[in-house]
Amino acid sequence: MSHANATSIPSGHATHHQPDAQLVITHETTQSIDQLLNTLYNDAGAVFLHNGTFCEIVRIPDTFSDRVIKRKADPPIVPFSGVRIVGDRVEKMTAEELAISQQGCEIDEDGDLMPKDDGLVEAERDKEVQSTIGSDIFKSLPLVDVDDDIHHAKQPRTIQEVENLFKVRGVAVLVQVVGRTRDDQIVTNKFGRSLTDWMDNKTIKTSDRTKIHWAIDIARAISELHLRDMLHKDLTSNNVLVQGDQAILCDLESRWTTGCARAPEVCQGGEYDRRADIYGLGTLLWSIELKNMPRPHASLECGSVFGEIMARCLDNDPAGRPSIDEVLRELQALTSEH
Repeated sequence: MSHANATSIPSGHATHHQPDAQLVITHETTQSIDQLLNTLYNDAGAVFLHNGTFCEIVRIPDTFSDRVIKRKADPPIVPFSGVRIVGDRVEKMTAEELAISQQGCEIDEDGDLMPKDDGLVEAERDKEVQSTIGSDIFKSLPLVDVDDDIHHAKQPRTIQEVENLFKVRGVAVLVQVVGRTRDDQIVTNKFGRSLTDWMDNKTIKTSDRTKIHWAIDIARAISELHLRDMLHKDLTSNNVLVQGDQAILCDLESRWTTGCARAPEVCQGGEYDRRADIYGLGTLLWSIELKNMPRPHASLECGSVFGEIMARCLDNDPAGRPSIDEVLRELQALTSEH
């Protein structure tokens, strides 16, 4: 491997591309970093997509690569298709190296980076889908004709997803199942736009009052799930829909999440529990407040609308996070101030 584009990375800083093609570190670039998404972790390192760049990490303890995996530092933003982070070096991948690295990964229909398999995993997924659409609970849904103006139709992935939709029927702050189609898609109500779409449109001005109402609705949705002994596990901006002053949660598959919404203890192999959902809520508060994706190591703006609540939800120690009832009370108290 050629190391012509490699450079050392000082502790606690991110990278910035300079005209000489060397990756030089500056503190200021941390302000422009959007998002660490779709991470596939293992003991040796990680693979992820970051701002359109394919990143491969070789994990070496007490180096930049280790800090990125532990979410204590941001990966670099670079104008390259692929980079490899080895210890304290960031190396531009050649086209051949990138092609080889990407052979082990694929992007699923939701845009998530997934490990590519030899066909066995895909066969299992297909088997699970067929089991779902053949189940009594799925067949009990009424047949409906899809109206694209008010409906969203997709293939159900698991029986768990269908069961969860039944459990939350009538809960206004959670996506509602409508029925099924003749070609075995599940139909839910369509609602506004995703929080991701709202974040991407930098021209939209949204009042603090509307943001607070969104946050309250999201917290209510999580509360309703927890009351039913359910965990969401994927509290990302893609799974929040907003319209006017209202917000709802969707994607009730209860699948493990990846990327910035994943609580630190879960990244380290710990159990996913309600406190991990609270961390996910904290990342959503960050996204609503700052209109970007959270950077766990960055300084929180505690003078902002959600500052103090957000900081507690994002506590690295699960024991330091508030309960969903506490969050709701604090958010509702904000309505009298705005």
